[in-house]
Amino acid sequence: MPLPLTRLVLSRGVYDLYPDSDAPKPVRVYADRVGADAMITGERHVSLNWENAPAPPAHSSTDTAQKEDAEQVVLQFIQLSGGPGNYAHHTPSAQARPRSWVELTPFWELGTFSRAQRDDILALAKRVKYLRKSRTNSCQVWLRELLEAMMERGLVAEELVSKVEKEIPLKIRRPEEEETE
Repeated sequence: MPLPLTRLVLSRGVYDLYPDSDAPKPVRVYADRVGADAMITGERHVSLNWENAPAPPAHSSTDTAQKEDAEQVVLQFIQLSGGPGNYAHHTPSAQARPRSWVELTPFWELGTFSRAQRDDILALAKRVKYLRKSRTNSCQVWLRELLEAMMERGLVAEELVSKVEKEIPLKIRRPEEEETE
């Protein structure tokens, strides 16, 4: 029996329930919508992701609007998670999201990638350096460096990476600031 959405989102085993397949899939860069926090801090969370599988509905309903809102998709995320002073990179990482989230969240399509290419992206992501306790270099720096590694590997074009870096925008690595107490 499929897990309801609330259990699915909280479960560490989402990837085990809805793993990646061998089918070619679009890979996208997602950026949180620009809100008040992003405008003040300059920080927008960014990630790569692709669709692993449809997920069970959050609930059953006869109301059409509720049915559309309940349609779920399982996305595999490639990201630096956490926040300043507590970053982490976990892979594989999958989460169920409403289809409406996928449709409303700003994204930049990088192209359609084979399973072997997506596995290569995951391997490159593991090699991108980050300092867990950084308060200087965020997920934006990490993603910029992943996109650059993908470009060097010939997975994405330089023009596309430049466009993504400019439109989000993605930050450039800076020297770490020393902590003061």
